[in-house]
Amino acid sequence: MKKIKIVLPDNLHDELQAKASEAEVDLPAYILALLAEGSSLRRHFPKASAPLIPPAPPTPKPTIEPEPPVSHRQAPGGKKGPQSNFSVVIRWDLVGKGQAESIRLKTAAATLVQVLSRVSKKLGPDILPRLTSFRVSRGPIVSKRPDRDFVNGVSGKLYSHQELPGTDLFVRTHSSTAEKIKDLKELLRFLGEPSRLFEITKHPKT
Repeated sequence: MKKIKIVLPDNLHDELQAKASEAEVDLPAYILALLAEGSSLRRHFPKASAPLIPPAPPTPKPTIEPEPPVSHRQAPGGKKGPQSNFSVVIRWDLVGKGQAESIRLKTAAATLVQVLSRVSKKLGPDILPRLTSFRVSRGPIVSKRPDRDFVNGVSGKLYSHQELPGTDLFVRTHSSTAEKIKDLKELLRFLGEPSRLFEITKHPKT
């Protein structure tokens, strides 16, 4: 490529530099634009109204995609959250078994089973035989033989019960909420655990 050496007259450099600054282009680009307009410009360099090389368009600002709205899951029937009319906070920190945990499931029966399940897992396998030895007015709460231990003595029918997860045991759930709360408190005394291990709250029915 052939190079062209240009010697500018006095003050012309300053004038071209000013025009180039106004047009927001560098001076060499502005001079090349002037030279490209015609041969007469190579001798006189008159003022150009606008450079032939347009400035680069401004970079558009990135748009931020809005986050989708958070949907809240509902329990069957259109009601949000748990429906059990009592909840239990197990204070594992009182017996050196970790942090406290709160349990409140959909029904009072499911809440009772979950509390006993957590007790059987946190306090070790030796606790299971002791749970089967715990008896209240209707007999044992936990049993391996629900067909024998959960029988209504009057009607001969089985009391409602649920499996204790991860074991071969079953929990009798046929009782009122008040009886479930009373049984849990008596269970702590039976096991010799602190009375504050269960913090039980009764909730209004929803």
